[in-house]
Amino acid sequence: MSGAKVDISNAMRAFEKLSKSGVDKISGVVLTTGGEILLKETRAAISRRDFSLQQLRDMGHPYARSGGSTPRVHGGKPLIHTQSGRLLASLTGKMEGKRSYMWGFDEAKAPHAPMVILGTRVMLPRDVFRMVYNDNEKSKNVISRMQKSLIRAVTKMNA
Repeated sequence: MSGAKVDISNAMRAFEKLSKSGVDKISGVVLTTGGEILLKETRAAISRRDFSLQQLRDMGHPYARSGGSTPRVHGGKPLIHTQSGRLLASLTGKMEGKRSYMWGFDEAKAPHAPMVILGTRVMLPRDVFRMVYNDNEKSKNVISRMQKSLIRAVTKMNA
């Protein structure tokens, strides 16, 4: 799978010192909450339909390296236009172990995924994972929702 991984092992070690019971269950709930938001935001970034292939051609291939180092559409953001839907259908997210959430593309369903994300000799990279993860507003939303999820989980555990 190509994608990104959120790892909060250090934070969870500190939390373990406070409470030995239920930490793994709580971390799973909290990480899944944040991961589902990241998955939703990534899905939105790779399902653009505002330009057809012909329109992109008419614009001079705005994602081609020959046009410079950043895409010439969407303010330079590395968004991806849906054509066949294979990339979108291959996007998946899940808990990996007890303290990591992995989201990315299933390359068996979309073998071209790494070329889109990393770029090729001809096309610019469009790392939507990094864009979503580094977006301040999206990050604030993820952190806020994870904090609320943590408070609910601890409250429920202590009830």
